Amino acid sequence: MRKLIYPVLVVVATFLMVACSNGAKNSEEESSQDTALSKEISPENTDFTSGQLARYIRLVDEPCELSFTVDKGVFESQTFRLKTHLELVKEGIKAEDYRDINFTSLLSVAIVEILDKQGTKINDLDISSHSLPKLKKLLLSSPGTKEEIIFEGTFYNSEDAPKWYENTVSFIPTLSADIVINKEEEIVSEEKSEETVSESSEENTASASVDVDELLDEYEKYVDKYVSLAKKIANGDMSAMSEYTSYLQQAQNLAEKLNDVHGEISSSQLVRYNEINMKMANAAANM
Repeated sequence: MRKLIYPVLVVVATFLMVACSNGAKNSEEESSQDTALSKEISPENTDFTSGQLARYIRLVDEPCELSFTVDKGVFESQTFRLKTHLELVKEGIKAEDYRDINFTSLLSVAIVEILDKQGTKINDLDISSHSLPKLKKLLLSSPGTKEEIIFEGTFYNSEDAPKWYENTVSFIPTLSADIVINKEEEIVSEEKSEETVSESSEENTASASVDVDELLDEYEKYVDKYVSLAKKIANGDMSAMSEYTSYLQQAQNLAEKLNDVHGEISSSQLVRYNEINMKMANAAANM
């Protein structure tokens, strides 16, 4: 599993980029034009290689649109976005509502690798946060149901990104996460009994609840303060930019602390962690 530092810093950087971009517009500063390219690429295979989610979904074997955009805002970013369709191949998720479904990975629910013509990996793309509700609803559908799912990756000030796009000719699905039913706090698994999973969850909760809950309290307070700062920037108060460095350092420190306990986090704490991230993402979307 990759470290938690990645999603925390990406959420923070993305949020700040949105705020700064809006702040620049509100201040009537000159903005640079975006670059946008697109082409079709096809999957080399359709099956994810690991994770319980891989038992329920697969890629539809069809050409998929890969887009590449460059946002030349205050912080230049390069975004790859791959439009795919996933198909449900097996039923069995026991949940009354799609919102009861979550995933054990705090980092990536599912990953595809974009490849060059030699089949060499160029980079990873993860399921976008906007596609997660669609994926959850798909898991509660009937086998054979298909849903459009976007995989994406955003990079900052990467000089190699245009070359990555140019060299990409295909992609493959790789890793996927395990599935958690939030109401029951149990991992859906064909190998584990409910009793075993429940005992494991209780042991993890007993050993880590205090530390993780305190970290999540600290993280939520940080997010609330950060949202307030970003709103100031979005409203044209560019003096708030002076606080950016200290806030970014705080994000890194929190990410490292969360990474130290990520193996012991319970499903309910996972839900809260994702809800905190969604709070920041929703604030950015409303700017």
